Amino acid sequence: MAKKVNPNDLDRILNPDKHHLDDEWLSQAQICYHWNQKAADADRDVDVAKRRIDVTMAEVYDAVSSAPAEFGLTKVTVDAVKSAVERHPDVKNAKGAYNEAVHQRNIVRAACKAIDQRKDALEHLVKLWARDYFAAPVATGTDAEVADNIKTSSTYKRIQERRRKRKEQADG
Repeated sequence: MAKKVNPNDLDRILNPDKHHLDDEWLSQAQICYHWNQKAADADRDVDVAKRRIDVTMAEVYDAVSSAPAEFGLTKVTVDAVKSAVERHPDVKNAKGAYNEAVHQRNIVRAACKAIDQRKDALEHLVKLWARDYFAAPVATGTDAEVADNIKTSSTYKRIQERRRKRKEQADG
């Protein structure tokens, strides 16, 4: 039986690093393969658990039918035997294992869908990066000229001089 899914593994995978998109893209195929392999293993585990239920129920049915008194049956009817089989601990354990296998399969399938969504998110992040979405603001054209004019203006120089004098007085 495959081991349980660790939610921390998914958290790390499903939160791509927007500053290393190239590495994220290179790992996408490997991540997708890994989780689809887990999905196949989970499907196999569900099939094995289902067969285990069938075999266990057949074995218990034979045991109850051959020695009904050992299972507390005084009158042997089909319904009484079925009821004894359903109550047997081995059958309950097999059904519990089946339910757990189905649950794990559902979690892995959800992870596979989330990884497909990760691929879409990476595509959109790359588009944003190509449009300089993550870039720092830069003054260009007339904005740069305005900034230069402000720094060279007499008003700006007077303000800077006053700040310098205040600082000298405060340092004293």
